[in-house]
Amino acid sequence: MRFLLRLRPLAVLPAVAVLLAAPGCSSKLTEEKARAAEKRARETMQPLDQGALEQELSKETVTKVQTELTTLKEYMGPINGKLDQVTLNALESFQRRNDIRADGRFNDKTLSLLESTAKQKA
Repeated sequence: MRFLLRLRPLAVLPAVAVLLAAPGCSSKLTEEKARAAEKRARETMQPLDQGALEQELSKETVTKVQTELTTLKEYMGPINGKLDQVTLNALESFQRRNDIRADGRFNDKTLSLLESTAKQKA
């Protein structure tokens, strides 16, 4: 009986080896699937501010936003009414500071908060 007890742990070793080897065999497949999923996700993702530079805005609107952002010390560029990356960066910074989705969009929520905040600061 004592002899059999000693052999039992040895009999378990092949099963343990199979279990330990199994993840190694499937890890390549899992890794390939993960890489394929990551690639699909990257292909479908777009930068948050994509299209923000293509917004159709009047020169007056952009000038007003640049002025308000300057008042809040978010914008340091020229107040020229041109929608450029510097203006978008300043607007996105303002959006982040105010827990608004930082997408660089001149939407009603952002514009009204910007106007009221700039009035308070002035």
